[in-house]
Amino acid sequence: MVCLRKLGDAADAEDALASISITVFEKLPWVHDRILNLRAWLVQVAVNHCVDVQRRRQRYSRLFMDEALGDEDAHWLASDAPTPDQRLLEHELWEITHSLIKALPPLLQEAADQHILKQLPYRQIADNLGVSQENVRKRIQKARDILWQQLYLHLDG
Repeated sequence: MVCLRKLGDAADAEDALASISITVFEKLPWVHDRILNLRAWLVQVAVNHCVDVQRRRQRYSRLFMDEALGDEDAHWLASDAPTPDQRLLEHELWEITHSLIKALPPLLQEAADQHILKQLPYRQIADNLGVSQENVRKRIQKARDILWQQLYLHLDG
């Protein structure tokens, strides 16, 4: 399901899944003791693989354009700017993340809002909240754990 969403084509998603299966089969024995959530790890492996596939596609399309059009003409066509679909997905993910942060318990919400949304450093958050940096780290880690679970449920459902 993740591969189909990321790649947009059933055949590409099947190819990606086959490749991911091999990767998981090779890596799982070496990392199984460090994996806290197998399902989340598998989803992340799939997402990473699909991102790699998309990058290879971009490189290939750039090479093709360079050869067909010449370097000067191809440069402006092969832009790294996000596509409208990518912008829409980023916006949706931002909105979902923002609403999930607002649903956190108040102590976690304050720290997560300042760190994730406002991108403030731990030291400044600790000063703002009147707590230690270690306390801020713990709050943000708890918030991240909850957010990952909620985001995964939201995206999977």
